[in-house]
Amino acid sequence: MCVCGQAAAATATGRVHHVGWRIHRSVFSPRAVESDGKAMVDTPELLEAMFELDWGRIVSKENAVRMLGDEAEAVREELRRHEPSP
Repeated sequence: MCVCGQAAAATATGRVHHVGWRIHRSVFSPRAVESDGKAMVDTPELLEAMFELDWGRIVSKENAVRMLGDEAEAVREELRRHEPSP
């Protein structure tokens, strides 16, 4: 029986030992090898690469470039200021 997010494991003596939740022993453990950042959380370098990829997609659209005009760089920097941190 799980209580408050803790897993219970029976010992050889039949006693129940509560083991705390561990990310590396959870369904999220593959993230460390399968994610782009090869880590459990996104690194600042990965967030920067994601931002640049997204920004490149925006400015590849003719309508976006026309709408942003001379303000494109200012918009880019404002968006960068609000990007999430790991």
